Amino acid sequence: MKTEKILIVNDIAGAGKVAGNVIFPLLSAAALEPAILPTLLLSTHADAPGRVTTLSTNEIYQQFLKRWEELGIQFSAYATGYFAEIEQITTFTDYYLTKKKEDQTKKLFVDPIMGDHGALYPGFNQEVPSRLRELIQHAEIVLPNLTEACLLTGHPYREEMDLNEMTDLAHKVNDLGAKNTILSGIKSTDVNGEERIGFLYCDEEGNSDLILHEYFAEDFFGTGDIVFSLVLAFYLKGLSLHETIVKTARLTEKALRDTITLKRDSIYGVFFEPMMYDFMKALRALE
Repeated sequence: MKTEKILIVNDIAGAGKVAGNVIFPLLSAAALEPAILPTLLLSTHADAPGRVTTLSTNEIYQQFLKRWEELGIQFSAYATGYFAEIEQITTFTDYYLTKKKEDQTKKLFVDPIMGDHGALYPGFNQEVPSRLRELIQHAEIVLPNLTEACLLTGHPYREEMDLNEMTDLAHKVNDLGAKNTILSGIKSTDVNGEERIGFLYCDEEGNSDLILHEYFAEDFFGTGDIVFSLVLAFYLKGLSLHETIVKTARLTEKALRDTITLKRDSIYGVFFEPMMYDFMKALRALE
């Protein structure tokens, strides 16, 4: 039985279901064997109220990679999220390209976490999108929000973009070298005028489509990490990009609805555990 070993490059929060805390269990549930290269340790997710305690992993970041080389540990796919330092992007890009040269079947998936609402996150500068451009040109799938797609392509950001402009934006990300682009957090209305949210994708053949699910007004920290995990799992299990996003949208909607029923503080993240039954059932159907 052949298994897929996936390297997650992301931060880890001590409490709160975000980043590595979300991606690791979901990939494990999909029988994809995850390992993690931590880019930062946090007491909670970065948007939690009050002071967030952080610990840099820069000293061990390269040591992890070096030790894995000594042990001959190999991965068939790589999934990157939040990079805490520019040097981490450069180090990982060089590492991945070396691995890709050795084996062209190795796949890269990139969530280019760097900004929202038209601006870079605090502490980031324009070198971040520049370095991420170098990385995503090798990506099988890149999954930016509208802000990140604009930062990557130089497209002017506007709060309100029509479908044609967003589709053009997704094509521009693909033009950077990514095979497939999925824009997340896309808001639209259905035939009944109800607000919806979801994804607009552009695949390597130039096909595009808008896939939406129910919109919830609440903020849900960690939703993007759930989406990234589901996309990665379904795609690596052989589904088309379209069907991958359809299933991802359905399961994400369930996880958010389950979270709302708890009426709890958003610091705890999305209550995705009940959704995992449906997730694993959907995966089992693919066998």
